[in-house]
Amino acid sequence: MTTILRDVRITMRDGVELSADIWIPARAAGHPAILEVLPYRKDDYHRSADDALMGAVARRGYVGCRLDVRGTGRSDGIAVDEYTEDETVDMLEVIAWLRTQPWSNGRVAAWGWSYGGFTSLMAAARRPEGLVAIVPCYASDDRWEDDVHQNGGMRTASEQFGYAASMIGMNAMPGGIELERAGWMEGWRRRLEETPPWTLGWLRHGRPSEWRHNSVRFAPPIQIPMLQIAGWCDGYPNPAWRLQESAPPGVERRLLCGPWVHLSPETGYPGPGAAWLPLTLAWLDRFCAPPAAEESATDVERAAAADPAQSILWYLPSTRPPARFPAEWPGEWIADSVSPSLRVIERALFLLPGGVATFEVPAPAPALGDGGASSDRHAPAVIHNVPSIGAAGPLCFGGGSPPIGLAEDLRGDVTNLDVVAAASVTPERAAMWSSAPLSEELLICGRPRLRILVTPDGSEGAIVARLGDQAPDGAITMVTQGILNLAYRSGEGPVALARGEPVEVTIDLRVIAHAFAAGHRIHLQLLGSAFPITWPLATPFALTCTEGASATLTLPQLPRDAALTAGAARAANNPWLRHALGARAPTPTSLAGLSERSYPTRTGEFGAPDRNGDLPDTAASVWDQVGEAGGRVTARFFGGGRAFGAPGVSLYSDEGFTYSVDDATPADTSLQTSVAYELRDGAHAVRAIASGEIRSDTRDFHYRCELTVTLDGKPVHQVTWEERVPRDGR
Repeated sequence: MTTILRDVRITMRDGVELSADIWIPARAAGHPAILEVLPYRKDDYHRSADDALMGAVARRGYVGCRLDVRGTGRSDGIAVDEYTEDETVDMLEVIAWLRTQPWSNGRVAAWGWSYGGFTSLMAAARRPEGLVAIVPCYASDDRWEDDVHQNGGMRTASEQFGYAASMIGMNAMPGGIELERAGWMEGWRRRLEETPPWTLGWLRHGRPSEWRHNSVRFAPPIQIPMLQIAGWCDGYPNPAWRLQESAPPGVERRLLCGPWVHLSPETGYPGPGAAWLPLTLAWLDRFCAPPAAEESATDVERAAAADPAQSILWYLPSTRPPARFPAEWPGEWIADSVSPSLRVIERALFLLPGGVATFEVPAPAPALGDGGASSDRHAPAVIHNVPSIGAAGPLCFGGGSPPIGLAEDLRGDVTNLDVVAAASVTPERAAMWSSAPLSEELLICGRPRLRILVTPDGSEGAIVARLGDQAPDGAITMVTQGILNLAYRSGEGPVALARGEPVEVTIDLRVIAHAFAAGHRIHLQLLGSAFPITWPLATPFALTCTEGASATLTLPQLPRDAALTAGAARAANNPWLRHALGARAPTPTSLAGLSERSYPTRTGEFGAPDRNGDLPDTAASVWDQVGEAGGRVTARFFGGGRAFGAPGVSLYSDEGFTYSVDDATPADTSLQTSVAYELRDGAHAVRAIASGEIRSDTRDFHYRCELTVTLDGKPVHQVTWEERVPRDGR
């Protein structure tokens, strides 16, 4: 029977004690350990998930260790930021501690989803003794290029309301309410007084170099075996494929990449799913050598876990109708020994005047005065900074729990872009192109690359490039996207544009696999901002596109050849891949369906309960968008619920945001956030309310956040942070 040890104290080099929960199998000794490190409160917020996962681990002969990050949950210290040097060194010391325990066989694996995936990568980059394998899931190796704080040099907006704002409230909570324990109140007060709002530090950091600490892309290559789990509809497929394709010689790397958002392959969407945990444990058995246990891998699973021809299990999605929360995405699984990118053929799609996209190489445009026809007879394609356009796309870079779904029909943004072009005082058209209907299926796998020459009308410019699959009925399903703030086009940045001077732009869109069906069109649209993902640049810029032979979207075309057919046959016999559709679909099926899932409120705050009264046990989620393009447009979200820990212990949490932009004055943008946490332990309750705002003008971001904390209704701590941060080209 599994033994669970709660709040095991592990002392670090500076005397700080970290808290771990440990699951030990029935057999006394000879066990490898699996370590997961998170800042998400193991004793309440994450308890049920940890118990289920680590209980399964223990039945397979592994010791499970779930550690609260320094300064979070029951761990002492101060959490000054995410992914700090102290945090990484702590993890190395915990690995060394695990190897010395009497039940240990000296081998440790590290894994985790999202934050825990980042930490496992960072630990592996330091090459500690005894760390024999890692399993990073939905994680990144580059915190500037592929994370939630900015993308392509553009500041994020929607990504700031959830994780970013929520951590202010979560970090204010004590690990538990222990009024009788000596030093408890003093330790909690120190946490409250010294823990900064992480969001403010992120706002200050506007250069790529400021995000390279613990970005393992810039460290020596990881030299231990790695299994990655990624999703095409998540925000982190780029790092997974980049790490897979850059493996050092002789180092095993494997990848499971399905159609999923930032949710479990077992229960998330879109389907089909995959049995990720049995796959992972069968693979880890090869390096961790667990003893005989209650449960074990089958012979078929062991063979598949060791088969080089199944090193990369990836899903090739087919055309589907656009939907925010699709239950399924038709397609096929492929099992490969090497990345399919090695087999692709780069195929250029030329972007021509009049909105035509073609694979045929265009004739050179005749010089003016040569008597030939000029492309001037076509209205030029122009990209405008219209902050409210983009809402037909996804609400964040990657999908997740509602309302963070996928893109709906991009025709909604096509209409808005056409309205902007029609309102111009000089003839122009929106920067959109569509191919003729395809005569045959077209497969892609990799990163489409946009190359285009644009002429700015001022010192700023940005491009959001969206690739779509246009059905015969006109519906456009987004396939992938890429973003670039042109101030960061050459690296460190920012470098201002010069009015009237053409700039050559290259944008690598997010990695994707997709099968365009015969009869469908390839669609490309270029925006100057993407509501509500990006924070718009300060000026209402216009970028005029040069079309023709120099304007291309290069697609990584994958042939449907014998190798692909063989890969599909191997995948059909894989024991973990689901081939029948039907991963559990979330509800609601659309954003409109969220409108009824709100708490009764007496405060007037959108969707929220009365935070001066009793907070509810039931979950709620509500979303809406008000206003019209051309004026001020506002998106609002609220979501909340309660998690349960030990008997009598619960943690309520909620978060809301209001994001507002004005098309006439892009600089005038604001994001208001409100977060509530309440920890109940027996008769006692700690409540934290964090209310903040980030707003901008032409020069600065203005940050303000107020945190109020009470214990049993009595004030314990109140602080207000305020700062002006230069926009620095963002």
